[in-house]
Amino acid sequence: MDINYYSLLNLKRHCTKDDIHRAFGKLVNNQIQNCCLVMLCEAYEVLSDQFRRAIYDEYGVEGIKKGVNTNELYIDPWTYHCDVKSTYL
Repeated sequence: MDINYYSLLNLKRHCTKDDIHRAFGKLVNNQIQNCCLVMLCEAYEVLSDQFRRAIYDEYGVEGIKKGVNTNELYIDPWTYHCDVKSTYL
């Protein structure tokens, strides 16, 4: 399943880091179901980090979770730590 982090946080692709922070805070404050909250946190972690965001924009979720291995580039896989409190604080 391919997840669109921008859609999950109701953001446009050209959003700023402040837009990401505000959208995340608004959605987290309105969330009740924990599984959705974890997905929101994962989207926030990826989009708010310039390096991970560039990987996501270029290679999608698969590039983030499985890493990138080409002739020119190697990037380790990334896994969300699932610590919701540390994500936003």
